[in-house]
Amino acid sequence: MKLGQVLSFIVGGSILLYLFNKIGFGKIKAAVLSLNPVYMLGFFFFIALSVILKGLKWKMSLGIFDIKTKLLDATEMWIIGFSIGAMTPGRMGDFVKILYLDEKKSKSMGAVLLDRLTDVFAVLVFALMGLGIFGSAVGSAKQMIFLAFAALLAGILILKKYHKPLSGAVLSRIVPKKYRASLKEGAAHFFESSRQALKYRKRIFGISLMSVFIWMVSGLQGFIIARSLGIGIGYLPLLFILSIVALVELIPITVAGLGTREATIVFLMSVLGVESEKAIVFSLVNFIFGYLVLALVGYVFWLRRPVSFGNAKRTHI
Repeated sequence: MKLGQVLSFIVGGSILLYLFNKIGFGKIKAAVLSLNPVYMLGFFFFIALSVILKGLKWKMSLGIFDIKTKLLDATEMWIIGFSIGAMTPGRMGDFVKILYLDEKKSKSMGAVLLDRLTDVFAVLVFALMGLGIFGSAVGSAKQMIFLAFAALLAGILILKKYHKPLSGAVLSRIVPKKYRASLKEGAAHFFESSRQALKYRKRIFGISLMSVFIWMVSGLQGFIIARSLGIGIGYLPLLFILSIVALVELIPITVAGLGTREATIVFLMSVLGVESEKAIVFSLVNFIFGYLVLALVGYVFWLRRPVSFGNAKRTHI
């Protein structure tokens, strides 16, 4: 394990330990014991539905780039990518999905970026709407997120117009000379396939809408956990909270958002009058069963059909 990952674990663990000490282990234990196990059946149902929908969305993203795959295969690729991505900053391990495809990696990478960008789009939609609920309690974070969104949009427009000179400048500085030709060729294929994909605006819009729907289904998972803990937050406010938390998790401070996720949920739920012990248990239960267990399932699939990063040999699904 690299030093950066060790430090991330330490930072996340320290934040979590601080929250436990501040709230009190006794209160947290009581909140755990108050969980209604009947609700968990519905929770797992919506997890399964969400995974299938994400597999379908990945299949649709590949279809934009003329890459054909079966729904079952696409779902397996997605869950493997989720598992590997669970331990990488910003979940960028999702790019492992391209190793399971025969097509050129430049086209596959375009599909990954489309899949990820539409995910971020869905989260941003609800997160920006959610900031209105918390008002002044969020403070300067509102302006920061709007500025970040504006900066992202500006970056996309600049990249679209000046991607060739920019990519050339980056290649000349950070890529060894012997690899520049092949990387330039791959980048050219990637931008060309992305340009061709933009012709299918209606299909891209449909994938974006599916991302919104999938995120709403994921919100139902959290809503069921909240109800099992006796948390009286409505569905939409909870969906907004989860969206803001998802943006926080993209910041590569801790591994898998450990600590930062719990601190954010405790703070945002406290604005709506939820006890801190219930908020932290909500976060941990959602993480353990909706994230960690799912990542372990993906790791099992990875062991069944591993791929090599070193020599790029692929095991086809």
